[in-house]
Amino acid sequence: QARDLERGVEICIATPGRLIDFLERGTTNLRRCTYLVLDEADRMLDMGFEPQIRKIIEQIRPDRQVLMWSATWPKEVQTLAEDFLTDYTQLNIGSLTLAANHNILQIVDVCQEHEKEMKLRKLLQEICSEKETKTIIFVETKRKVDEITRNICYDG
Repeated sequence: QARDLERGVEICIATPGRLIDFLERGTTNLRRCTYLVLDEADRMLDMGFEPQIRKIIEQIRPDRQVLMWSATWPKEVQTLAEDFLTDYTQLNIGSLTLAANHNILQIVDVCQEHEKEMKLRKLLQEICSEKETKTIIFVETKRKVDEITRNICYDG
């Protein structure tokens, strides 16, 4: 990575922390950067990356073009947009005033890691026994998505 950056690149995709590490070491600079994309800006702010994002943006030329992608539009993302975007266009898909559906029953079942697969299978069997049910399963990795998909297909 460092060698490629030292030679010069047209596109650099990096986490804020990793990019700042390269900037501080002098491996690269952002003087010629004209286009910055902040994907999942809301998640980066939730994870505490605001100082790093600000540090990166401050090193990019003022005539830059910045795109910010965010699943939500909380006050922190709005503030970041107002601080670093000028004459910007905001596109929204869906409502900006999202509210939780109070007709949804949420149950939290705290369990050990080795219990999760069996509990998920049992829960899915219960859910699928009812008419017209819809289910979303959230996991952290693509690998886990693939694993759960295989298990669901295998179980029928």
